[in-house]
Amino acid sequence: MKQEQDIDRILNSLDGAQRAEASPYLYSKIRSRLDDRPVVVSTALAWRLAVVVAVVAALNLYTLAALPAQKQTQNETTAAAVATDYSIGLPAAY
Repeated sequence: MKQEQDIDRILNSLDGAQRAEASPYLYSKIRSRLDDRPVVVSTALAWRLAVVVAVVAALNLYTLAALPAQKQTQNETTAAAVATDYSIGLPAAY
């Protein structure tokens, strides 16, 4: 009996519960505080980012420059291996 009264009391405590309502100007207040806050970018962070971008760009350029030479060497060795396997003489390229 005591347990049922406790359960009823707990369930009845939720009868008056309503959805919480914010002030109608809450969003505009939050937005104005965010807009007033200065954006700070550290110069050290900016320099580090610039160095990283420069290094990545240099590595990409080096890779693009080295790719055709590597591919040409690979083609020549593949052709020579095929010619050797089939006992074919390759014409000299001038």
